[in-house]
Amino acid sequence: MTQKTLAVYGDFNCPFCYALSELLLDAQLDDVFQWRTIEHIPGADCDVFTPDEQSQLASEVYNVRHRVPDLDIAIPPCRTNTAIANRLLLIVSQHSPEKAPLLRRLIYRSLWVEGKDISNASVLLALLPVINFGSPIDPDELSQEQHLLQAWQHGWEEERFEGRIPVIMAEQRYLLGLALLEDIQHFLNGEEVSGDCALNCYVKPRQNIAILGELRSLWGFVEMLRHEYHIHLLQSETALWEQIKTDHLPDLVLIDADALKRHSLKLCERLKRDEATRSIPVMLVADHIDIDDEVKAYRLGVSDFMRRDSSPEVFKARVDMLLQLKVTRDELERAARLDSLTQIYNRREFDRVLLQEWRRCARSRTTLSLLMIDIDYFKDYNDHYGHLAGDGCIRMLAHSMKNAVERTSDLVCRYGGEEFAILLPDTCAKGALKVAHNLKRCIDELNIAHVVSEVSEHVTVSIGCCTLRPDTAGDMLKLVSIADQRLYLAKKRGRNCIVGDEDA
Repeated sequence: MTQKTLAVYGDFNCPFCYALSELLLDAQLDDVFQWRTIEHIPGADCDVFTPDEQSQLASEVYNVRHRVPDLDIAIPPCRTNTAIANRLLLIVSQHSPEKAPLLRRLIYRSLWVEGKDISNASVLLALLPVINFGSPIDPDELSQEQHLLQAWQHGWEEERFEGRIPVIMAEQRYLLGLALLEDIQHFLNGEEVSGDCALNCYVKPRQNIAILGELRSLWGFVEMLRHEYHIHLLQSETALWEQIKTDHLPDLVLIDADALKRHSLKLCERLKRDEATRSIPVMLVADHIDIDDEVKAYRLGVSDFMRRDSSPEVFKARVDMLLQLKVTRDELERAARLDSLTQIYNRREFDRVLLQEWRRCARSRTTLSLLMIDIDYFKDYNDHYGHLAGDGCIRMLAHSMKNAVERTSDLVCRYGGEEFAILLPDTCAKGALKVAHNLKRCIDELNIAHVVSEVSEHVTVSIGCCTLRPDTAGDMLKLVSIADQRLYLAKKRGRNCIVGDEDA
């Protein structure tokens, strides 16, 4: 098979990959890429498809519909096993490369439009006459091309992709997620694309389990887990806290209670008291479980307490359950912080971070700045171009705003409707004004047509800036109130302008 410089890592189980496949085929860009099929969920089985996974799948389909409104897509019954589909596509690609794109489209549509089970070989083989594939296929051949599929799987599992799909890769450059066609074209031209507004599939990434205790006594349990999870064996509490300080927080902490003796409960208490670790499930394992210790452990927030002589299968099932609950909780927390349309932070997260930064700046005696931004004549834009175009406009502006700020500490939020807020910690009035002008320039460069605007032929914004030095006795809402007043003043002055501390 001819190797191409440009490659796409895609999964038949991923609605974002399906949408990307359709975008590339419709734009006649498909022949530029080598499509590398991988399994985001190796061994997926419809029989164990949980309600939480069904809910997540429905959410992903909803997001795809917003991103590609003309795409024909429905929610399939489950995420099916794709191993046979991957092998069949590879075989057709080797026998008749020109027929592989059509087969890929048919396989995707079998699942995402018709709701068929593409783990069924008969469903897949029925597609071959449609593409006029006349070469005989030995059923055994479906299991022979594992080496190349495994190489693609290992390539996708590299840390740089962070378990996300789809992935477009060009040598050392890559674009993560379902990007807009315009961004894909920029990427092909060698231009930098942030991908901040790209949609990614986060289905069942490999989770981390931190184990603190005697490995020999826990080996029967570890053996059951090590093929599905990342296992971190820690020799001491110090090592555990060092692990927690990194960006790779464990998804489950397993503690050998016998090795730590009575101190294990104190460690549990500390884990549940610390803000960084309180949401991480903790499991204790011991030779003998004292009833009083068990009651105390549960009161401290321990998720499970198991005897060492428990069945490894039962232990594995309980670990799987705890980790699935962790995924569900993380997804709910993430959804609670993000705006569903733009994938930037929402008003609720703004209020939380504002309080946090106000207190921090009050302690450090530094300034805190806020930009309030409103899209000019956006109601007229919606009335003229339609609400789908309005959603697209808001997404593009959100993406541009996120790119306009340079520090990770700066917070870009959708405040409500067509209004945005950008919180700038440790930023003086001059610095805030500089960010505002840069932001306005970036939005002007988007050149989004707005023929019914009274101030410009393209979409513009009005911005109100405020900078304060917080104090513990002060009211943080004063910052919002002043920035909002200056936004109102910018609108009163004719819109498409900035009002800051020096102009008010």
